[in-house]
Amino acid sequence: TGASRQPWRSCGWLTPLAGDLPNLPRDDAVLSAGVETDAQLLALCQMAPRLRNLESIAVWGQVSPAGLARLQTTVPQFKRLVHLQLSVAAPVGFLKSLTNIRTLFVWREPPTQVHWLTSAHLQEIAELPRLEVLMFLGFGNLNDASVKPLTRSTSLKHLLLRITSISSAGQQQLSEAMPNCKIRFW
Repeated sequence: TGASRQPWRSCGWLTPLAGDLPNLPRDDAVLSAGVETDAQLLALCQMAPRLRNLESIAVWGQVSPAGLARLQTTVPQFKRLVHLQLSVAAPVGFLKSLTNIRTLFVWREPPTQVHWLTSAHLQEIAELPRLEVLMFLGFGNLNDASVKPLTRSTSLKHLLLRITSISSAGQQQLSEAMPNCKIRFW
């Protein structure tokens, strides 16, 4: 039976995260997790104290603002978390909680999502003290004026922008304003 091949299914917290995996690592061996529903995110947050070495989280799909609020309060428990991938609309205030994040990848999956990334979000990102790598994909609402808050970042070393509305002149201005940051547009 399925239960005999997957004895870990009795661990209720794993069911939303693990799917059909036949074997699972020890909690302290988990380095990354991906969640696409609030149930999965809740399970991940509940396990935060046991996931001591978690370095990376990807959030996409049907995760709601309430789910992100739960993650926001849990992030400080993930002491080694340095990488976040985000493809759901984050409420203003969420991104500023990511003080240990070094890599942030924010993407939009058209046509199902709106252009939620605002200047307030970009200001929060610019203030992240350890953020070194930032990538935006699919935000046509990002233009010359809207990305200016990023120039205040003192930690960014790499900025990757794809499918935005930043003009050639805007690209040049951004590069000049951030001489210590490698910027790539494609």
